[in-house]
Amino acid sequence: MSLEGRIDNILTFLGLSDQGHLGYRETKAKLYVRSPADPKTIQDIWSKTLETSPVGNTLSRNVKIVPEVSVVD
Repeated sequence: MSLEGRIDNILTFLGLSDQGHLGYRETKAKLYVRSPADPKTIQDIWSKTLETSPVGNTLSRNVKIVPEVSVVD
């Protein structure tokens, strides 16, 4: 699997611009498969995986983030 992302504006991330936002505007995931199954079957499985993926579902929606920090000795 390969993962790739495009930051909205790298200059904003670096503190050199006020335009855009600090996050990604796009992410890509590409799965490489070796299988005796035909390409349509592989594509159908991939599509179903994306539909039911908790990670994919979370990334495609606005989700509340609850940041915490614990200082320990």
